[in-house]
Amino acid sequence: MGPALRRQEIELMTRCSIRKSTVATFAAWLLLTGCAGANTQVSGAYFESLYDPGMVRVAAGRGSIPVMVRGVAAGTPGGAAAVANAMTMPGWVGQGHFVASGTTAETYRVVLVFGAAAVAGGTQRTCADSDDAAIPAGGDFGRVQATFCVGRRMASTLVAAGPPISDPADPAMRELMNQVVINLLPAHNPGSAKGGGAGGGGM
Repeated sequence: MGPALRRQEIELMTRCSIRKSTVATFAAWLLLTGCAGANTQVSGAYFESLYDPGMVRVAAGRGSIPVMVRGVAAGTPGGAAAVANAMTMPGWVGQGHFVASGTTAETYRVVLVFGAAAVAGGTQRTCADSDDAAIPAGGDFGRVQATFCVGRRMASTLVAAGPPISDPADPAMRELMNQVVINLLPAHNPGSAKGGGAGGGGM
């Protein structure tokens, strides 16, 4: 192969590599901004450098990941259990399930704040505080702020919103929770390449 043809081959390989990288970057961006089912939108996704998929595997390997349900769902009889039952472990984890819990003692856990209190931008307080008295009342189960906690620290957070849900046992809750789980607990940290958190745009 002559030098000219070899240069063309290298340039072609480089362009393909760039296109593949661009597609991968665009896919990651869609994960953070487009993340939606047919009736659910996800926004405000943010990942601390702390987030590591290995943590999810460790927690699931113990049998279950605790879920603390707060906000409007906390005062609904059976609400926490119904929400946890609507959650399915991501396929890449391969084991374990979610279980309702009312304590902040577990190292790895998911905190779900439903209703009017579900605002974008989870804080470290979400993982450190279990006092529902400070959470605004009102709203329904169709909007939730989800945070994956490691001890008292936030690892990832997002807000998901769908059609109004008045009963946590409503089948629509499963679609909402599916979007929460796959976007809150991805198989990689979308912000790791930048050495920090990554976030998406609004709904």
